[in-house]
Amino acid sequence: MARRAPGPSSRIPLVLLASCALVTASAARAGGYPGSRGPATPLRQALWTARYTAGPRTNSTAYAVGVSPDGSMVFVTGASYGPGGATVAYDAATGAQLWATPSVPTPKALALSPAGTVVFVAGVDESSTGDYATIAYDAATGRELWTATYNGGNNYYDAATAMGISPDGGVVFVTGHSDKILDQVASYATVAYDAATGDQLWVSRYDGPGRYSQARALGVSSDGGAVFVTGQSSGSNGQPDYATVAYDAATGGQLWVTRYDVPGISVAYALGVSPDGQAVFVTGESTGAGSTDDDYTTIAYNSVSGLQLWIANYNGTGDRDDTAYALGVSPDGSHVFVTGSSYGQSTTDIATVAYDAATGGQSWVARYADQQDGDAFPTALGVSPDGSAVFVAGVQSIPSVYITIAYTADTGTAKWAARFAQLSKGSEANALAVSPDGADVFVTGWFIDHNGFEDFATVAYPSGIG
Repeated sequence: MARRAPGPSSRIPLVLLASCALVTASAARAGGYPGSRGPATPLRQALWTARYTAGPRTNSTAYAVGVSPDGSMVFVTGASYGPGGATVAYDAATGAQLWATPSVPTPKALALSPAGTVVFVAGVDESSTGDYATIAYDAATGRELWTATYNGGNNYYDAATAMGISPDGGVVFVTGHSDKILDQVASYATVAYDAATGDQLWVSRYDGPGRYSQARALGVSSDGGAVFVTGQSSGSNGQPDYATVAYDAATGGQLWVTRYDVPGISVAYALGVSPDGQAVFVTGESTGAGSTDDDYTTIAYNSVSGLQLWIANYNGTGDRDDTAYALGVSPDGSHVFVTGSSYGQSTTDIATVAYDAATGGQSWVARYADQQDGDAFPTALGVSPDGSAVFVAGVQSIPSVYITIAYTADTGTAKWAARFAQLSKGSEANALAVSPDGADVFVTGWFIDHNGFEDFATVAYPSGIG
């Protein structure tokens, strides 16, 4: 979804950032279709809100959020259009800023070491022609520990989009796309770094049969033996397909590659790995049969062989475009949850679908329609540590505000919904994280301040399950 341009400045004082406007009961609906009246949904107040601005006349957008393993700190990273980027740490209980580290690279992804002592961010070093940039920070102080860059070799644009950590915390994996001919020919490029030093351990590139491949998501097996990457890769006909690749985590050697190719366009946006490491799940959009335009397409693969285990499609109530953007797996491995944008009766809505992880059978569908007949788009999904709840974050367009919804994981019933107050002319959520004890949900993205510029905005909500 395209970023919205900043609107005119607002005269509302910034102190009002601490407030939170809430959706009405009719705004969050589980099941049915947009326009139907569902059961009343409890409203949710924010625990705290916090903003970060890189400068008085600078646009800043947060792209990723993470929580320390002990639940005491929240970390947010993103781009500042001017200085480059920034990573910020907050007290998880109060939202008080603990430290902030402006940097030249533009971060797009964030990961934490298993011990919670190091924060890793990855993105693009825009100061050059564009290289992968990966930075490690001391989680307690924000002190930079190391920086590593990757240039694909032709001095063209290389952009990191996703990252992961080995279960033992020893290796950092980063993926994205690396141009071979400027803006025309590109490969997946996956890089492994020593987590302690930043030394590059290996690089593996994947070229599809067509000209352009772009990795969008990465996952690591529970035993640390394999790394999985998915995204879009053009076929010989020039149209994009899902392409999922498995690598040996120790050497970078390609273990398998599988492509999902149907007539039309197929783009994978998200990936998850089962807790037992036996299955890899990917989701995105592909051209549906007949007149259904694009549908959610979720696929399960055997993690060892790459063989397809099942495939499930979701065609929304409007029989038009449906695109899945985020995926989560229940802690017990029994279900896969997918959320995305789905055209309803007259607007684009948020549609969240639960599948049986073993068979791909659909367990439930929950739809959220903008209360003022605008569009609503999801950007992130999280599952509670005990597996009882699913959380979805996104944006609704009228007015442009964060929307966060909590569902029961077994039925898809909406437990609560909230929206971040519109203080000026817009805001948009980009990422969501759940605390390790499941008590809180953290959502981050951007909002437009009283001067008409975008700032990081992070909101904490009580989950209601802790």
